[in-house]
Amino acid sequence: MIGRRAEIKALKTAYESSYSEFVTLYGRRRIGKTFLVNEVFGYNFAFHCAGLKGEGMARQLDNFRFALRRYGHDSCPRLKSWLEAFFELERFLERLPNGRKVIFIDEMPWMDTHKSGFLAALEGF
Repeated sequence: MIGRRAEIKALKTAYESSYSEFVTLYGRRRIGKTFLVNEVFGYNFAFHCAGLKGEGMARQLDNFRFALRRYGHDSCPRLKSWLEAFFELERFLERLPNGRKVIFIDEMPWMDTHKSGFLAALEGF
């Protein structure tokens, strides 16, 4: 990946940290942010969900729930808030084997709709 050495190093450093890390990639559309994350982590995610363009909070929560179910959290109930969504994500992750886990939330601004409480819930996660 030409011209992405600093970004690759930052992602790998965060992954190898002894703490949980939250990394945000931002930039113009169509410049390869998703490709970069997929390539660095080899599509090896404990959980991955991409926001839906132009959809409101209810559809975003449904999409998050379906992603949890795709990854094996079959008992995930219908979600009413981002607090519930991150609680269910935490419940799911606790069932996985110990070790490092990469959670990839793609197109996050589409999930953080007006008054959704997404960022506040994420900070509590």
